[in-house]
Amino acid sequence: MRAALILAAMITCGPARADWQYAHWGMTPEETLAASHGQLRWCDAQCKRQVSDDDIALLYGDYQSGEFKFTLFMFFGKETKSLSYVRLRLTEPKKSDQLVEVFRKQYGEPKKQENTEVMKTFTWNADFNWITIRQIGYGAPPDLTTVTYLLQLR
Repeated sequence: MRAALILAAMITCGPARADWQYAHWGMTPEETLAASHGQLRWCDAQCKRQVSDDDIALLYGDYQSGEFKFTLFMFFGKETKSLSYVRLRLTEPKKSDQLVEVFRKQYGEPKKQENTEVMKTFTWNADFNWITIRQIGYGAPPDLTTVTYLLQLR
C-alpha cells in the first residue's frame, strides 16, 4: 500500500497541463535541465540507443519513488528541440510485476494490454497522458522494464 501511495505521488501530473514532475511538455533541454535543480545531466554513453525516428534523449538522471529505482530519460523532438516524452527504465527488473500492480491499483485495468513472445505492454490513459509500461525479455523477470509518459495530444 505504501509503495502504491508513493508511486501515485510520483506519477501525479498537473491537472490541466498534465506535465511530468518539474518538466512541462514543450520545454527546451536547457529549460528542463534548469527545472530539474541538479537531478538531470546532459546525455553521455548512458543514453546510447535512446533514440527514435522523431525524438532523442538529451537529458538523463537517477530517479527513485519508494522502493522503485529508475534511470530517467527526457526525450526531445529532433527538429523542435522540445520535450516530447519521458521514459523511466527500472533498474531492478525483478520488481517489474510489482510495478505493474502498483499502476493497476492507481489507474485500474490498462486501457490496452498486449502480449507477444518477448514483450508485454500495458497502457493507461491518465491525466492527459498515455502511460505505457513495457516488459521486454523472455521469462520472468523480464530483462528490461520501462515506463513512458507521453502527452495524449501528440
